[in-house]
Amino acid sequence: MPGGMTGHPLKDRFLELDAFDDAYKTAYRELYEKFYGSGTALRVLDRIADGARAAGADTEELSTAVARLRETVSARTEALAEDEEVTG
Repeated sequence: MPGGMTGHPLKDRFLELDAFDDAYKTAYRELYEKFYGSGTALRVLDRIADGARAAGADTEELSTAVARLRETVSARTEALAEDEEVTG
């Protein structure tokens, strides 16, 4: 399955049923595009960081955390973009 993550009993049972494959894959593709493929996840990260800075958050600590999260989101976006089940 896309993303390779399992571990929740309800999700695992759902994915065992072939009848739900198309619905799951369609929903996964839509969510990928909405959050990762469109760049929304990174834009939201920037907005949250800007808000935290404006509220007086420690700039150095915040910058470090944002950079780490940006790397994670970017790596996830790239990995998912290479998965044909995700991109269609």
